[in-house]
Amino acid sequence: MTVDEIYAPIAGNLAALERQLQEVLHSDNPGIRDVNAYLLASSGKRVRPALFLLACSLWRNDPGFSLPVALAIEMIHTATLIHDDVVDDSALRRGRPSLNAIFGNHTAVLSGDYLFAQAFSLLTGFGSLPIIRELAQVVKEMSEGEIIQQTERFNPFLTEETYFKLIKKKTACFFAACGACGGIAAGAAADQVQVLKNYGNYIGMAFQVIDDMIDFYADEERAGKPCLADLKSGVFTLPLIHLLNTSPDASEFRNRLAGGEINDRLVSDIRAGMESCGSLAYAGKIAEQYVKKAVSLALALPAGQPRDHLVRFGRFILERNC
Repeated sequence: MTVDEIYAPIAGNLAALERQLQEVLHSDNPGIRDVNAYLLASSGKRVRPALFLLACSLWRNDPGFSLPVALAIEMIHTATLIHDDVVDDSALRRGRPSLNAIFGNHTAVLSGDYLFAQAFSLLTGFGSLPIIRELAQVVKEMSEGEIIQQTERFNPFLTEETYFKLIKKKTACFFAACGACGGIAAGAAADQVQVLKNYGNYIGMAFQVIDDMIDFYADEERAGKPCLADLKSGVFTLPLIHLLNTSPDASEFRNRLAGGEINDRLVSDIRAGMESCGSLAYAGKIAEQYVKKAVSLALALPAGQPRDHLVRFGRFILERNC
């Protein structure tokens, strides 16, 4: 199933989102205009605003009324990516040079701040305090997750428990908020909002596990970002944690990883070890379990096309390969 098929019920709203992004990010200042134009030309799949719009359309046939929230969600997401690229010193994003690679770290950091300010200005105009609270909490949680991740770099004894806590903060909390905000914007009952929040959490957990798998096997051109970037920067994810918990050579791997020098020989040995231990298959099963939980929750939501597409959304996440 393609992303266009998943987004079919909200295609009109996503088209309107693109138009309004152009308007909101327009500036008469040449410097800001150049930066924003570069951002608009480097768009992703709009997964988070799409989740919000699908959730909203469960109860309202005119989810276009909530486009300011969808815009804010995309801007918050873009701002976090910009800041992540600065922290990680990434040179590539979505198959193109990253913003910091083109305009420098100072401009990139300030551009991320600019997007955060624009996002919360839009949310204030929409006027829903519960939605503002949800998305402010997202920024807080994601920042905490990034800080904790920095303290755990090159830790060869990182546990699965800590890893799952990290990805919940870094990724899943945002997906959870997108689901919840869709219900809130549409006036859904509190219990249904919670179902959407739990659904989004499971989708986000699966999304990040699969993203971490992709880092080990996709080529840079297909992935649109440097592969093995996490490993080389000392960010150890689920496939590697599984290898270190199951390989007969775990002690040797831990000693080499703790040294902080991830060279080509070590990468090759790690990939061979993962193949032997079934580490990627293990991570894939974990992702599948999360998606099954999400689908089970989606089936409890109001019947109709939006619900069916939320079910398919989970399956689409599993089929990601770049």
